[in-house]
Amino acid sequence: MRMTVYTTVAAVLFFTASASAQSATGGMCPLSTFTNGQTVTVHGKVGQAPHDMALVVPGCSEAVVLVYAGDPESRESSEKLLKDESFKRFEKYSRATYGRKIGEKGICMQCPKYEVEATLTGRFDVASDTVPEGQWKDKLGMLHDQSGKFVGKAGFGHPPIQKYRLVIESVSDVAARELPKPKVSNSEGSKSLLHEAGHAQGVQEAME
Repeated sequence: MRMTVYTTVAAVLFFTASASAQSATGGMCPLSTFTNGQTVTVHGKVGQAPHDMALVVPGCSEAVVLVYAGDPESRESSEKLLKDESFKRFEKYSRATYGRKIGEKGICMQCPKYEVEATLTGRFDVASDTVPEGQWKDKLGMLHDQSGKFVGKAGFGHPPIQKYRLVIESVSDVAARELPKPKVSNSEGSKSLLHEAGHAQGVQEAME
């Protein structure tokens, strides 16, 4: 049996399921009041897609890709990141995942050990809704010139299909709730794993 992991599909499901679940709570989405480059403070639930950390804000239909000040893609100095006790607590709980012990069957991708909520402050980035003249955007958010050559990204994340990003400079109000260990199916035939801890965390499919 050959195992194929669809990280792109998992990322799309994570952002879609996360935002859809939260938007049902009603209320105005605070993200719509923010402007590109503005320093903002926002509260929400933190989740992990295969290649990204994201914030799901109540009332919003889209999740926010999270990066730390100092990360290469942040375009901010690491000196802007306040590494206090709240930051250390945030790191501890947001990074904790359930792994697989030797002898256990199945694979659990990005299965969080805690449900984490926090208030984050940093620079808010908004991707442009328009594609530069002479370029075109593919389904994965990549920009190409007329010859098909890759020339940039249309959004944020991996793949870069998300509209919003927050460059974290400080963290506060961190709350964590331990989640039950997920059960990973290992039955024969075609199968999938969609671990939900309030939102989609990953997808795996086994194929013959």
